[in-house]
Amino acid sequence: LLSADMHTRAVRLQHERGAFDERDTALGRARIAINAVQTEAERVWMSIDLDSAEASIVRERNPQRAVELLTQAAEFCRNSDRRLYLPQILLDRGRTYLAANDAERAWRDFAAGIDELESQRGAIANLELRSRMLNTAEDLFDEAIALQVRRNDANAAFQLAERARARALLDVVEKAPVANVSDVAKELDRDTALVEYAVLPESLVIFSIRDGAMRMHTVAVKVSESTPAEVLLGPVKDDIAAAKKIIFVPDKILQRVPFGQYLVQSHAVEIAPSASFLVARKIEKTKQRSVLIVGNPAPNPDENLEALPSVEREVDDVGAIYRPARVIFGPDATKQRFISEAPNYDVIHFAGHGVSDEESLTASLLFAKTKTDSGRMYMSDIAKLKLPRAPLVVLAACGTLRGKAAGVEGMPSLARSFLAAGASTVIGTLWDIDDAKSATLLASFHRHIVAGDSPAVALQSAQREAIARGGEDADPKNWAPFVVYTATP
Repeated sequence: LLSADMHTRAVRLQHERGAFDERDTALGRARIAINAVQTEAERVWMSIDLDSAEASIVRERNPQRAVELLTQAAEFCRNSDRRLYLPQILLDRGRTYLAANDAERAWRDFAAGIDELESQRGAIANLELRSRMLNTAEDLFDEAIALQVRRNDANAAFQLAERARARALLDVVEKAPVANVSDVAKELDRDTALVEYAVLPESLVIFSIRDGAMRMHTVAVKVSESTPAEVLLGPVKDDIAAAKKIIFVPDKILQRVPFGQYLVQSHAVEIAPSASFLVARKIEKTKQRSVLIVGNPAPNPDENLEALPSVEREVDDVGAIYRPARVIFGPDATKQRFISEAPNYDVIHFAGHGVSDEESLTASLLFAKTKTDSGRMYMSDIAKLKLPRAPLVVLAACGTLRGKAAGVEGMPSLARSFLAAGASTVIGTLWDIDDAKSATLLASFHRHIVAGDSPAVALQSAQREAIARGGEDADPKNWAPFVVYTATP
């Protein structure tokens, strides 16, 4: 079994590399290995899997043969315990129909593959299978969006982009439906525009919604971390010019872009995990400002991290703005105390260490260690919190918006976990921050909140003040990482 699977994978790999002689050799070896499999059910499945690999090889020169092979594979998956593999086969067959210029059949396969994925999503616990499923989902949505863009069906393309995003967050809101353009437009006031991106392999699709209407723009570009801001914002410049606030819904690698850095002088900026989440979350805004401040949890010696020198000043400054404020500091700032107290407050300010990177799914906030607990509060722990007061959460820690920039279900991060727990807005960071510089900026932010500004306007004002002070404060590396991550329009 292992040998057959290994040779089948080699067929796909060598084909992708363009090593056609090696591919054909692997194909022959796979057939021999499959014939040696003793269990009939496994032998049949391995043959179907190899047929699927062969279909990708012959797709261009003999699409009819490829369709025959993939149809056999699809029927086998539907009628066996291999249904998990059906979305990939439908994706391959849809691509084959595209190669044969049969867009309608291609669309039916892409749509069926997406439906199948969504029916399976919650039932997949195995991490390897879930990772493979998400990769297939990304490809399916990319193909489906690209097809609707070619048809110039902006509404269908937008709704597909929404279906691809943050389903885990929508499930939190009683399995809320995916929003359409009309739903989103109704939630935006006249001073707000929404800009949503869909990053495809060879192009960028940008949707802008304002004043009840949507426009779709397509840019022929292979998006990367170095894609200039002009490429991202230029096509919608006129669409958003009259708006005071822009809500961005980024996709894939664009989830790491500091959009506010480019618009700080002209617009207040928010980031949302999806437009549908904005529509689904109905949060009543409260003027009550009960405040919990968590400062400098005593470092766990095992983490090799020291206490942050400017946090005590930050805690004093923020506490003085809200007075009275509940402060838990140093060794008293344990995870259990935070879990028990956080649900009771309208504003939560965490000033301490956060641990994250751009690839793992194990980001955490560090609380004080106890005899029974390491002090690490992982994303999954945060998402399980119940925050009934829909608080404003400020995470004055490194990389609290940093995570794996997936195309499906969004970028998991500490900030997103707080939205899942019920927060209305999270102030997070895209990269590591200097605690001294952030203390000054965040004190300014809170003063604007108390004065009645929205989080987006408060952060914009605090960032402008930092720029006006000049020196290191004006360096974008010190003010641009802060982002308003929101669940409300």
